[in-house]
Amino acid sequence: MDSPDTTKSPSTMATVTSKGSKKKSKKDTSAYTRGLLKVSPREAMVDADYSGWMKKKSNTLMTTWKPRLFVLKGRRLAYYYSEDDEQEKGLIDISFHRVLPADNERLTGLHATLTGAGSTPTIPANTTVATLADTQASIDITSTPDSIFIFKLVPPRAGLSRAVNFTKPTVHYFAVPNIKQGRLWMAALMKATIDRDDTQPIVTSYQQKTISLQKARQMRHRPPALMNLDEKVEGDEEKKSDGKETNGGGLGIYNGTGEDSAVSGLEKLGLSRVGSERSKQLENGEVPANLPMSA
Repeated sequence: MDSPDTTKSPSTMATVTSKGSKKKSKKDTSAYTRGLLKVSPREAMVDADYSGWMKKKSNTLMTTWKPRLFVLKGRRLAYYYSEDDEQEKGLIDISFHRVLPADNERLTGLHATLTGAGSTPTIPANTTVATLADTQASIDITSTPDSIFIFKLVPPRAGLSRAVNFTKPTVHYFAVPNIKQGRLWMAALMKATIDRDDTQPIVTSYQQKTISLQKARQMRHRPPALMNLDEKVEGDEEKKSDGKETNGGGLGIYNGTGEDSAVSGLEKLGLSRVGSERSKQLENGEVPANLPMSA
């Protein structure tokens, strides 16, 4: 009786190995097995950080641009096929991703032109759900060209400690109707992907020594503009007192300079000139009409 052949040919082993090392598809990730939430778009957008319609494609050239309704909460970017969906259809973990413009990539732009990404509407017809992207775009009254704008989400490099948590790390491309909406979406995604470690204490870069408000009030420091105000007032008072002593205390007493004497005071009033005119009239034998007569 022949024993069963337990050996396998090299081709068979290679086939088994290739099947075992096959890359996982998008639906094999934890986002599809246990991460998708059973929540409608209307419910998800109540407390969302940002939301709106965009066209999405992966980094392969064989895919097409498909309109999706995106809802951003923290680093969790979920999307729906329509506003009537009852649960999330897809999920992107954007942890430590880079948000970069892709409108200058020739190959991506050519692909968008050939597939009609700019000619077909981003928002499906009969859509009634109001998104944050539409609201903010309507508030901004600045005019922008209505040409399609493309940007991308780039995951961290493989092997780094900062990696995607629960979705497949791949480059995602997004297209919006104009650059205005593109800037709004990029700003929201950049804010969500800021590298923060909530387990570490917050450290400030300010190096100057500080004191508490209560201690500062006890020190009773004055503002810089009023620091020398008292010294200036005291100096003015000293100058005034020195001037009174040199000028006879302000009584007009002659002090040798003749600047503030009684005579100078008469000259200021014009009385000395009147006296000189009367003396000249008396020398010429003229008697002034207003001179009082003796009894």
